[in-house]
Amino acid sequence: MEMAGSKFLFFSPYASWKYHTALEATWAHGLRQRGAEAQFVLCDELLPACDIHRLTVNPRGLLSCRRCKQRAAQQLESYEAPHAWLGSWLPPRARREVASWVKQLDSGDLLQAHWKGRPVGRWASTSVYYQLRTSIIDPLDPSQAKLLRQHLQGIVLVFEALTVLYREVQPDTVVMLNGRFFTHWAAFELARERGIRVVTHERGLNKNTVRLAENHRTHELAPMHALWEAWKDVPLDASGLASVQRVLRNRALGIDYSVRAFSPPLEPRGATVPLRQQLGLDSRPLVAVFTSSDDETAAFSDRCQGAFPNATDFLPATLELARGMPQVQFVVRIHPNVQSKLGTNQAQLKEALAARRAAPENLRVVLPDEPLSSYALVEEAEVGVVYATTLGLEMACNGQQVLCMAQSTYRHVGCTRNLERPEEYREELLRALHAGKDTEVARRALRWSRVYFQHFAMPFPLVEELPGFEARPTYANLETLRPGVDPGLDEIVGRLLGERPMIPQPTPARRCSSPLEEDRFLANWVQVSLHAPGPA
Repeated sequence: MEMAGSKFLFFSPYASWKYHTALEATWAHGLRQRGAEAQFVLCDELLPACDIHRLTVNPRGLLSCRRCKQRAAQQLESYEAPHAWLGSWLPPRARREVASWVKQLDSGDLLQAHWKGRPVGRWASTSVYYQLRTSIIDPLDPSQAKLLRQHLQGIVLVFEALTVLYREVQPDTVVMLNGRFFTHWAAFELARERGIRVVTHERGLNKNTVRLAENHRTHELAPMHALWEAWKDVPLDASGLASVQRVLRNRALGIDYSVRAFSPPLEPRGATVPLRQQLGLDSRPLVAVFTSSDDETAAFSDRCQGAFPNATDFLPATLELARGMPQVQFVVRIHPNVQSKLGTNQAQLKEALAARRAAPENLRVVLPDEPLSSYALVEEAEVGVVYATTLGLEMACNGQQVLCMAQSTYRHVGCTRNLERPEEYREELLRALHAGKDTEVARRALRWSRVYFQHFAMPFPLVEELPGFEARPTYANLETLRPGVDPGLDEIVGRLLGERPMIPQPTPARRCSSPLEEDRFLANWVQVSLHAPGPA
């Protein structure tokens, strides 16, 4: 379905986040150059709480909203992008009615709150997890209840304003950031109700790249399943093999990440004390266990399905398993993002410290801020166990057996042992230890890594992301954004317009290509260490 000449609405309540707004403004000009309409709608001090200001990092002050509004307007004006204010569509009595409704809610009902039949409590919770950096929201805690009420009030105000806006503006496509924040969640759901096409976007997996999703949030799994169905039977050629090797090596070295590498980079062999010596391990088989950032996974219940729907149960179960398997050693790497510049998940860190104190002799807990590369563990381990982290995919790329506890971005590929119940943990681990490396595990993981890192890391050098989430457009003028000048812009705008498929398909020739090159590569690959050979 081609959308040229149609109307695009960029829903940008967080326009003061400069990088994302620079992307959107560039795309909007590209759309106009191709005959489409594009308009921005911004937040005008409408929200009692929002994700721009986080309690753990930059809490609101008296003038925060006004300054944010000014920054957003300046951003759009600097890009010559027409914009309007969301509050101008808010019905006159809405503020008073919504404030009264929120005030009357019992604290215990906040997470289950509905407004006009919509589960706004569920929608609001996605940002409250983000704000508090917690895995569990307690609406009976006065401070958490206050934050929940603020988010409920904000999401309903957005809902009411967008109800009018969508009716009056009648956009053909709404473009927004990722769809995971509470304001965007409301905009996404209401657009879906109205049959309006939605395109979400986010940083790509590598530096200066982007990712898009059509009628899905960028974190949702359905587009990934569709992508795998299209490419799962396509063998890797020389170009694809070289590309995926480069991606895996760069990730181990901490190079080319979109924001930052969570793990410290892997040092060249011999540059540090051997891992077993560092951690006081002996020669028993080693199982590397990698947790996730629980407050990230808790916001999306569908991502937690599996053996441990409550991610906080995963670490205690691992300790209990280790106590009954003295013939094996375990190293648990607590996800580095648990403790970062965006705040600390205090509950998860407390659990990790308690686990370290209670650990049996055959288990070590590596805390988030310890300077140990997760990739050193990958190299040394016989088996990997993950909640959902991408590191499980990287281990599988080397043919290693990996137990996966939740809905990761690769669970559907068949390169991991996917657990559905806690009772399966011990037996599956024993089977994995017995199985050893597997060429077919590596084949599936490498094929998925190729399309995953290609599709979700589309190069877009027209906007460069700078430290502190600043942005710098690299194009000199709007003439640069004309059709046919920049291939990256042509690809992005082509997908926005519906002229190019959001999920690319292999050509008939690629579908019928021979696996011989892939087979020759795999014959050696699973025997080769991923250890960094030194600086590139």
